[in-house]
Amino acid sequence: MSMLTFDHQIDIAVDALTVWCTMADYSNDSRWRTGVRSMTADPGGLVWVGTTTAETMTLAGRTWHNAGVITAVTPSSRFEWRTVDGARASGARTVTPTGETSCRVRLELAVEPTGLSRVFAPYLRRLLDGNLRSDLVRLRTLLTNPPFVAHDQSTRPSPASRARTMAWDRSGT
Repeated sequence: MSMLTFDHQIDIAVDALTVWCTMADYSNDSRWRTGVRSMTADPGGLVWVGTTTAETMTLAGRTWHNAGVITAVTPSSRFEWRTVDGARASGARTVTPTGETSCRVRLELAVEPTGLSRVFAPYLRRLLDGNLRSDLVRLRTLLTNPPFVAHDQSTRPSPASRARTMAWDRSGT
């Protein structure tokens, strides 16, 4: 069975850094992603290469326990992830400034149905596509409706740790 791929974007009237600090902190995921019951990252805070995740989500009446890892980070702009256990999936989250107080958010997702879920691939495609579109709308609503408090930017990785992250990402080790 081939991969199911999705790529959607939305414009948000909020500055890119605020959006990044929300999207790149997995502790916010249950607030805007469909079916996410819990999501933890180690280390917590904003993602960097090597951050691991533990997610519990419900999709099509089934509970999934997925473990993931962040594979690439462009600070304040984009990160890529993949699962290492649970569903076979990978994706990326990108935020691109479109003005001082606006940006475009892009979510990419690739899922490989396995086992019995291959039989339901057409249904799964429609479900995941709708969920991803809804997630973007929920993210925009979360960010544009007070009293949203963005991630505390004081806990962002230091320039030194970001430099290590980017060096690790380039070396692939």
